[in-house]
Amino acid sequence: MKIIKRVLSLIIISIVLINNVSCDALSNKTGDYTRIDEYTRIDFNAFDTVGYITIFEVEDYESYKERENYYTYNIKNILTTLENIYSRTDENSELYKINHRTSNELMITRGLSTLMSSAKLMYEMSLGNFDISIGNLVELWDVKNREIPPSDEEIKEALKYANNMDYEIIEDVDPESMLCDKIVFKNDIKTHYDLGAIAKGYATINIRDLLVDTVGVKSGMINFGGSVTIIGSKDNVPYRIGVKRPFKDGYILTENVINRSLITSGTYERYFEYNDKIYHHIISNKDGYPIDNGITSVTINCENPLMGDFLSTSILILGEEKGKELLEAIKSSFGDDELSAILIDKDENIIRL
Repeated sequence: MKIIKRVLSLIIISIVLINNVSCDALSNKTGDYTRIDEYTRIDFNAFDTVGYITIFEVEDYESYKERENYYTYNIKNILTTLENIYSRTDENSELYKINHRTSNELMITRGLSTLMSSAKLMYEMSLGNFDISIGNLVELWDVKNREIPPSDEEIKEALKYANNMDYEIIEDVDPESMLCDKIVFKNDIKTHYDLGAIAKGYATINIRDLLVDTVGVKSGMINFGGSVTIIGSKDNVPYRIGVKRPFKDGYILTENVINRSLITSGTYERYFEYNDKIYHHIISNKDGYPIDNGITSVTINCENPLMGDFLSTSILILGEEKGKELLEAIKSSFGDDELSAILIDKDENIIRL
């Protein structure tokens, strides 16, 4: 319980717009957006995911219309900046440089230290199952481009570098610099880290805060690759949000949502098929293979999208029984009385936790 309280405190304290995104420093550049009837839709592509934002209602409509292009650019700039930190494949990103380091001590931005600190505590909370140090395995499986599974020998070799969360974050080593914090790795320099499971949740929080606090949005939606965050309500009624039917078109169910998030992780999101077996992107740090426990998707109804990212992935890995234990522990500590999970199994049974 002590560990859970620590990570919750860290998440609550650290969720602010990252230091190097300043509205005053941005030019008034037009972004890509489409007006549809009386609302604005902003489409984006970030973290290897297609998404969009819809704005239905703002506090001051005239002021919003005057600065609409400016706000759109701000939103896209935040996404670009965060992707430049957390991308595992971009050779210019901070995470890429960590994964290909030649030293076990590096200076990093506050944005990266926030997620690396959160991920370390999440590893402990999930009893070692939520593991960002499986980057070598993720790269080996490469489910977007593979047609056949890697060999057992290759998997065993990549697995050697997982379960390596033995690093320390030292904050404010150089508070005047963009690279203000230091990360010190204590184990294998060959371990690669993958923040994909929580980076979108963190990005969503940054975008939501901008929309609410700066733009003055009273009603809107952020859809990040099927994970949805709702601001307010639409015409004083809940948004009706669909939960995707795994591996098929359409929705298996819909939920009423007001001012909350529905965050989904699913084995259907990225996968390849070989010899009638599906190999997906959620990899076990125990045996190095894609998780195979009969659960195909987990959707979390939550206030905090970052926590939703963590829980949806963790519960999918843990399965129903242990996942329920984790959910209840988080719920009692976080004070989110409506926190809940929807699990879909391989037979399309709906399990509510």
